[in-house]
Amino acid sequence: MDGSRCVPFDKVKAELYYPSREENQQTTNLVMKMAVEVSECMLMELRDPKKATSSYLSSADGQFSWGETTEEEHLAAMGKMATNDPAESPFAMLIQQMQQYGCILGIHALAIGQARMNGDFVRDVKDSSKTGMYHQLPSNMRESLVQYAVSIAPEVRKEARDALDLQEKSKQQKKEALRKKKLVAAQVQYANALTYIDMYHSPACWRDIGEARKKYGKLRSETAKREACKEQIRIRVLGFGWSDLHHAWSEGGVDFSADNLFNHLTTKCFEAQQTRQIPTKPEVNLPSRGERQQLGTRSLDVDRLDKLCDADKKNLKKKENN
Repeated sequence: MDGSRCVPFDKVKAELYYPSREENQQTTNLVMKMAVEVSECMLMELRDPKKATSSYLSSADGQFSWGETTEEEHLAAMGKMATNDPAESPFAMLIQQMQQYGCILGIHALAIGQARMNGDFVRDVKDSSKTGMYHQLPSNMRESLVQYAVSIAPEVRKEARDALDLQEKSKQQKKEALRKKKLVAAQVQYANALTYIDMYHSPACWRDIGEARKKYGKLRSETAKREACKEQIRIRVLGFGWSDLHHAWSEGGVDFSADNLFNHLTTKCFEAQQTRQIPTKPEVNLPSRGERQQLGTRSLDVDRLDKLCDADKKNLKKKENN
């Protein structure tokens, strides 16, 4: 070693722009092509008039861009903050304290960050003008301030904990409200599925291609044919839960014709009936935890969530059957 310093990042940049390795040299043309394509895609996204970035680009005639603002506006903006860093700094300091001291209360973490940002406790023996506000106070006022802080600390901590408890309670209430909303949606879905399964076992259902062609031919209007085909498709999609057989009713604002829907029914739907089992009862689609690989013993929380989901399914089925 000759004692010279090696900066890895500089070597990486040198290899990027002036490759010396053969495998890197072989990819130069491909990388240049990719760079052009990526740049074109980025410019297309940045210049998209639906996005805020286009308002700041002169190449897109953005209203806030340099090319679209006057010289007076340029001069007025000189010396002004271009970012909201001062407003964001307290949040960054709060996060840093919370991450470093995991059990610290939010009010304590915020106070430390605020004091550091303001320099309240800075002591500069060389330049007293840079000394923080706390050390600029007379000694009796500093002592009084500390005593007051100590005296109110228990009550402040209690208020902070109460606020956290209230926040957690509100969070749980929102979760429960969302869960009940999903239960209602699942109940409606289950009821619709039961109705369509009953329709399949009634004369209203077209069970095979022959019956379908016969009843379809008796319908005179395009509207009647379309609605009849929709109902037959709903029996399979909503009733049986065969979502892969779904067919849109329109595309680009234009309704699909009755013949188009009838063709989907007689091919896709009837073909599926030949290989799939017709359900007697619909599945209950309730919000539940995702299945994950298990390592070790199942926790009590997982058991509780599974039991709660099973109980919801039983209650839903009981309500509909009654």
